[in-house]
Amino acid sequence: MELSTRVRRPLPSRDRAAGTACAAPQVSPALVAAMLKTESDFDPHLSDPAADEYGIARWTSRVLRYYLPPGRQDRGPRPPLDAGTSRHRPRP
Repeated sequence: MELSTRVRRPLPSRDRAAGTACAAPQVSPALVAAMLKTESDFDPHLSDPAADEYGIARWTSRVLRYYLPPGRQDRGPRPPLDAGTSRHRPRP
């Protein structure tokens, strides 16, 4: 098993709630981290144009468009996606 040599940095306060935002108890921060590790090895710059998959979660433009704010869903986003687009969540 290879140990990571990456420097660990404190998580920015604006992102701390991300691991606890889901109301479903079976979706834990550890599960989300495992999925992102498997999908992209945490590479936010991942780009696979042949599969139309981009970023840390390998979002496709066809899927991401439905998570955009109303009024922007008519056009599919194209990478690179800014942080605001990637983090948008509809308000309850």
